[in-house]
Amino acid sequence: MKKSIKISALLISILTMTGCATVSTMGKDDPATDTSVTDTKAPTAKVSLDTSSHDQIIATIHTTYNGNPEGSVNLKWTAPKGSGCYSTEFPITKYGDTNDMTWASVELKQGDKYCSGTWTASVVNNGDDIATTSVNIK
Repeated sequence: MKKSIKISALLISILTMTGCATVSTMGKDDPATDTSVTDTKAPTAKVSLDTSSHDQIIATIHTTYNGNPEGSVNLKWTAPKGSGCYSTEFPITKYGDTNDMTWASVELKQGDKYCSGTWTASVVNNGDDIATTSVNIK
């Protein structure tokens, strides 16, 4: 009986040490098993413009973030050259990671001006346009 208790205690000790050795090699020191590093691809997007309203342009944006965080994708409105109207850029709110749909608008009446000419809407990630489209307002 004493031999089986000694063997059981020895077996438990060996299994415990083996388990500790296994855990110690699975830490963040091993890049192959480090789950905190994610391999993200650049987001993708599509943008379309609706000009059915006389006073604004509405952009509809469909974005697949590919694991990128909120704030990594912006919408940039570029006003017509020489119009004196304002261009703007701001982050797109992320509601989901795949085929996330959102919209934004730009006013064509800015102060006492009506901003006619070519407006461009670009979806931007890290300074690169990932989707762009334009419309000419008369």
